[in-house]
Amino acid sequence: MDALGKFRDKAGPVSHGKEGFAQKLSAHHRRAAVLAADALVTFLHEAYLEREPDPVVTLEPYERFPRSNAIIDFHVEADAVGNEDGWVEVTFRLPDGDTLDITIEPSRLLFGVDREAYKYVLGLCRDASLPPTEDDAGEAA
Repeated sequence: MDALGKFRDKAGPVSHGKEGFAQKLSAHHRRAAVLAADALVTFLHEAYLEREPDPVVTLEPYERFPRSNAIIDFHVEADAVGNEDGWVEVTFRLPDGDTLDITIEPSRLLFGVDREAYKYVLGLCRDASLPPTEDDAGEAA
């Protein structure tokens, strides 16, 4: 038992587990731990802000990718036309000369791009007359 006591003496007063010594040193240790934790959290947060995640595998919002968005906006041109079904056909001209065609419903485009415009158009469409149904067409004949 004496050997353990001598070993603890070399390790310092906290190793004995005595409250009198531990209280004085624990305030210093708490302060050091808080400062170390603050430095670590700050480092990790700054690293997160500087890193742009992969847009293919993340659900981060569009605003999280300013550099990628700027590269695409600089190099890609787009043309949009409506087709006979009322959908929007968008053709993107890519830097290598190829084109990428996307067909999308007007409602999906509005919903995904501008929610206020979607609500405005929805209000106008609710007030517009409804298209005739098959039953209406049969009665008119």
